Amino acid sequence: MDKIKFTLNGVEKEFLGDRGASAKVFLREHGILTMREGCDGEGNCGLCSIILDGEVVNSCLLVVGQLENREVYTTEFFSNKRNLNTLQKAMVLAGIVQCGYCSPSIYLALNNLLKVKPQPSKEDVKDALSSILCRCTGYEQMFDVVTIYNKLLNNEPVDEEKLLSNLRVVEKSVCKLDGPKLVRGEKSFVEDYVDNDACILKVLRSPHASAYIKEIDVTEAEKLPGVVYILTHKNSPKKVYGRSGQSYPEPSPYDRRLIGQKVYHVGDRVAAVLAESEEIAIEAMKLIKVEYEVLKPVTTLEEAMAPDAPIVHNGPLTYGTGKVVDNEGLDPREVPVFYNFPVGDNIRKNMVASSKGGMGDVEKAFGEADAIVERTYRTKKVHCTPSEPHVVYSKMVEDRLVVHASTQVPWHARRLLASLLEIPENKIRVIKENVGGGFGAKQDMLIEDLACYLTWVTGRGVYFRFTREEEFIAGTSRHDMIIGVKLGAKKDGTITAIQMNVKSNTGAFGNHALTVSKNVCNVPLPLFIVPNIKFDIDIYYSNLPNAGAYRGYGAPQGTFALMTAIDELSHEIGVDYLDILKKNTVRSGDRLDLLAQLAEIGKGNAEEIASCGLIDTMEKAAEMMNWKNKPKSKCDHIKIGHGMAIVQQKSGIPDIDTANAMVKMLNDGTFIVHMGGTDLGTGMNTVSAQLAAEHLQTELDAIHVIGADSDNTPFDVGAYASSGTHFSCGAVLNAVKKMETIILEAASELMNEKVEDLKLEYPSKVVGKNSEITYEQIAFKTQSGKGKGQLIAHANFTTSLHAFPYGTHMCEVAVNTNTGEVKINKYYAIHDCGVPINPKLAKGQIYGAVIQSIGHSLYEEMKFDKDGKPLNANLLDYKVAKIKDIPEDFKVEFVYTEEENEKYGPRKSVGEVSINGAAPAIATAIHDATGVWVREWPFTPEQILKALGKI
Repeated sequence: MDKIKFTLNGVEKEFLGDRGASAKVFLREHGILTMREGCDGEGNCGLCSIILDGEVVNSCLLVVGQLENREVYTTEFFSNKRNLNTLQKAMVLAGIVQCGYCSPSIYLALNNLLKVKPQPSKEDVKDALSSILCRCTGYEQMFDVVTIYNKLLNNEPVDEEKLLSNLRVVEKSVCKLDGPKLVRGEKSFVEDYVDNDACILKVLRSPHASAYIKEIDVTEAEKLPGVVYILTHKNSPKKVYGRSGQSYPEPSPYDRRLIGQKVYHVGDRVAAVLAESEEIAIEAMKLIKVEYEVLKPVTTLEEAMAPDAPIVHNGPLTYGTGKVVDNEGLDPREVPVFYNFPVGDNIRKNMVASSKGGMGDVEKAFGEADAIVERTYRTKKVHCTPSEPHVVYSKMVEDRLVVHASTQVPWHARRLLASLLEIPENKIRVIKENVGGGFGAKQDMLIEDLACYLTWVTGRGVYFRFTREEEFIAGTSRHDMIIGVKLGAKKDGTITAIQMNVKSNTGAFGNHALTVSKNVCNVPLPLFIVPNIKFDIDIYYSNLPNAGAYRGYGAPQGTFALMTAIDELSHEIGVDYLDILKKNTVRSGDRLDLLAQLAEIGKGNAEEIASCGLIDTMEKAAEMMNWKNKPKSKCDHIKIGHGMAIVQQKSGIPDIDTANAMVKMLNDGTFIVHMGGTDLGTGMNTVSAQLAAEHLQTELDAIHVIGADSDNTPFDVGAYASSGTHFSCGAVLNAVKKMETIILEAASELMNEKVEDLKLEYPSKVVGKNSEITYEQIAFKTQSGKGKGQLIAHANFTTSLHAFPYGTHMCEVAVNTNTGEVKINKYYAIHDCGVPINPKLAKGQIYGAVIQSIGHSLYEEMKFDKDGKPLNANLLDYKVAKIKDIPEDFKVEFVYTEEENEKYGPRKSVGEVSINGAAPAIATAIHDATGVWVREWPFTPEQILKALGKI
């Protein structure tokens, strides 16, 4: 051990350590928690920033010896106990603290910038933040931080976004409740709660896309001091299970074991090593000897669909319905496959599921159409890339399994774990810690199964965290698809028929295979009132890493194909694209009979649309963009074009999703809300507090929210399908309505007045005809020895109706016809989410989703060789958008819609709908600029140059 001296946060210190060790790891070991990890030490995410001798640097690129005799400052130094400094306040007020995983690094970068340039330009801010990966915010609101910061310094008011004067807290951009904690860099994430005696879990992964394990020898590895346990297919439980975070009975197949004798993709599990340290676990993996029988892999959709294709899953097949199949003569090394019920599957032909449906007579409509367009579109496999990789810490506490999880679905995780371990659910507690980015990637049980099993059999605490490479090869991605679209129309632009044919690649396992792929049609088709519709969907296994849930959940692929095809149709018949969309789109009061065919499982119900601001969003976007008057280019090789798309999504899943909440009045008349909903950084806890404070006529500070702890909050399906504001917050709203009733009943007894003569009134009191009483007085009386007991209200939220959010996305692109480069000059996203309960947080969700979709539209793509080996499983080779990639002119605006009996608006979602627009908007803009159609994302320079005939 070496002596190392340096100044840490203003104090000169001397440490003992290895000069060649990682500076980041060393500082975390000495109590500095604000440095995060997102890129495996490649220096590409900027989440581990420190200030070294006045410069912001990535600590992962430094060794301890480089700190010698130097000054190191971290975010901890700038956090004055519980008080926020001016810049931290500005960050929270600007709404840029979403998941918060990158917030300490952003703080350091902005702090250094403002020291040098108190009035920085937009380009200065981009330069300062250019190295930092933020997957949540979309970066645009970071420019607001500087404006707010200077206003705070000058004691100037910070403008609130509020249009509805009749509401006090709702429709107000209040600060996110956990914003202060996150911007200070306090303990928040799973990695912050790992005990010192925890074991480290590492996984030996398959180098082959398809193979049987002929032999595995762990003898030498088990002899290594510090190895606690090694799990292989030989000692792994034989139970088959599914990992999808979906309500039971899931439509996804149960098609894996903890570790099986067959590997299904490069990166599949071969052995799990539990050891006292990461170094020991890695060394033990090197000592494991494995002999494989390598099989021919299936690596593309075309290969999977081929008549003579190798069978990816060829194990025994069973159904919960008792359906009988022939399982004779199968290789015992294959993992069995179980379905709760048939889903149009034929795994002997690699088809994991299929679906078809529609209404009317498309063939008759095509025969009568004045124009027909038939096109095929392709979407590639792209990754969620959350800043925080998958991570879990499991341990035993009082003979119960306690799971600190970065998950979107704590209750589904508990149920799946209980089934896997064959123990009661009351033996498991799942605590959802702050999630450093979810986006659908953390809707499945991808790591909790292995960690919790090893905790259960060894009794030891287990810390398991994916590397960035593992995130790519063992996490889940968006499904790559081939989508055929056929449209029929009259000369005036009336669309008479739509047919969609979807081929989807689910990868090695069937997580969300059916439901994601159905959304390709389920989401965009109800945008239109068309009498004749048909869709066919086939989903296939392959030997690529697993696809699964990703923000938008199939809708981005379907919206890209359908919207681009409609623009192609508009050119065929000579009707403006905007005009053809307006002519055919849904409006308030329209009846959508198609919804009866589009349920996630089985049949749905036709509905009348209660509110739809889609036409308003189109008109507002067109006015902002000056739609029909694109600017002239100053250079002959730069072509300017306008493009657009209309979008919608769900706000939870009717008749399937459910949420619960409980509200308690405390001794002083304040409240605690226990909600099952899972806040992923979106601000759902804040929104629920706003609804509670508004309805209970009290201060926002009088509401404390506890969320997503399976011991301390009631059941909720979790954060997916854009259900948070509608379902989870709907349960809170129902609970506070019950609390209102209970308060009035208690007050009636205490005031000797009729309930109907009483009302809640701000601040925190009940007012009658003759007197009034405060909540504190009510609480004291009800909780006294002669009282009726603590006031507690419980409620749930379910619905059979959709609450569709709508939007219009328009963009202006500049295409360099010499290089194929596409630059987005302008991007406007105009949304109908009913009444935005917190406009700034809602805008942040939209900005973030748009930037993610710009990434998969222009450059993101997971690449594999012919043997299924990944070629870019890191953040150096897999490019995601950073602040210098955002549009020059980037705006998000709202149109407001209301519904009867919805006092605070219809609570429509924004988190997913906003990811659906970029691909078709950019594709149609490229055509408007160059005259060529690009029908495959990403729209790379090579693809555009090929379309232009230049290569």
